Amino acid sequence: MATNSQRYQGYENITFDWPAQGVLRLTLSKPERMNALDAKGHAELADVWKEIDTDSEVGAVILRGSGRAFSAGGDFEMIQEMIDSFDSRARIWRESRDLVYNIICKSCGSGRGACTRCGDNVQYAPRQLGLTEPRIYISDLLAHTQYTFEIQAVNGVTDQSAFSPQFASVNITTN
Repeated sequence: MATNSQRYQGYENITFDWPAQGVLRLTLSKPERMNALDAKGHAELADVWKEIDTDSEVGAVILRGSGRAFSAGGDFEMIQEMIDSFDSRARIWRESRDLVYNIICKSCGSGRGACTRCGDNVQYAPRQLGLTEPRIYISDLLAHTQYTFEIQAVNGVTDQSAFSPQFASVNITTN
């Protein structure tokens, strides 16, 4: 079994330290690029969680960015590579497979009163929960009704959080 000094060697985009016993701190280490991840950095960030999961000395993880930004996201070269190459897109999707999306539908009637969860009449294809693709087909909405759809991003540890899942909202009114 690798010791902690050996376990996290070989990463080019992430540095590691232990600010307290049982606490592993990962720092995205490309401050000159606002910690934007290239393809290798994205792969490292996806893979490191598998390594951490097998490390019995880790009780908590802090993820931070060096410099003035946490992370600008994917760098433009990686994004262009994803646009140009299906194989690159598929690789990035596989690396991110722990992240899934849930669609929470709320019906707001004709705009009066509080919104309530949508009933069983609303249909989702391929499904409402655990979406891995960036699209969904929603049908059988009621006429003259305002809807709010919450798109939640969740992963394997979301249920462990004391906070509600993060989401974006889309408001739709049917005719």
